[in-house]
Amino acid sequence: MDNTTNNNPEPIVVEDALNTPSNDDVTLASQAAEYLAGWQRARADYQNLKRLNDERFLTVNREVKRSLLRDAVPVFDVLGQAHKQFSSGDNSAWLEGVKQILASWGEVCKKWNVTVVPTIGTEFDPRIHESVGADPHTVSGRVAAEVQGGYLVDGELISPAKVIVGTAPPDSP
Repeated sequence: MDNTTNNNPEPIVVEDALNTPSNDDVTLASQAAEYLAGWQRARADYQNLKRLNDERFLTVNREVKRSLLRDAVPVFDVLGQAHKQFSSGDNSAWLEGVKQILASWGEVCKKWNVTVVPTIGTEFDPRIHESVGADPHTVSGRVAAEVQGGYLVDGELISPAKVIVGTAPPDSP
């Protein structure tokens, strides 16, 4: 038998070993905090990028819509003028066809949130009207006639209404 064996080993205190952080533990905690902060920044960056991308998409969508309608609404306007020209007589079948086209186009405009700029009898507004003539028999500042319709998309002007504006002084009581 070997006499070098220690019969009374020193007890290991488990509590001290668990409560005393090693250098590895400190390093791991530091790395974990660094990774968490990096992940949080990346998440915030992603959310900001997503919001900006959504805003850009809406802006591009609005611009495409305006561009398309800027080209299309004059066709609608010409149909409306043609409709005014033929209101009775032998042209009833043709007139009915124009009415159907106007109704269909009206539905398209409604779907795309296109509204007509109000004109005849309204106060002239240079933000939505373009004066192309004067009428000395209509009260000054009032729209006397519409030469070409104007249109708004989502409340924003895409083409001003071309109008004749009154120049007569208002009647004095």
